[in-house]
Amino acid sequence: MEVAADLRPVLGTALVRLDPMRIKQLQSPVLNNAIDELAKLSAQCMHLRLPLTSVEKLVASDHTLYLCWEYDSEKNVSRLLGFAKVGRKRLFLYDSAMQTYEGE
Repeated sequence: MEVAADLRPVLGTALVRLDPMRIKQLQSPVLNNAIDELAKLSAQCMHLRLPLTSVEKLVASDHTLYLCWEYDSEKNVSRLLGFAKVGRKRLFLYDSAMQTYEGE
């Protein structure tokens, strides 16, 4: 996904670790909107009705977002290549008898 902005001053390296504190410190509406839009695209690819990730959810959690991106100097755009959200979650799983149970 391309963002019509140079995110180098905000993000620095091509692989960035963004925890809730870092997102709050950056205070970048351009970055926040880009993450939200990338999450929407991800949800569409997985045929989900709503995104699983948003900046608002990240800031209110203890999850960490790893963002891979690059800057295209010819087009003067930043390109978000992908992300991975990491953190503890409560999951509802099925056992061999197809009974649900809660796991972490």
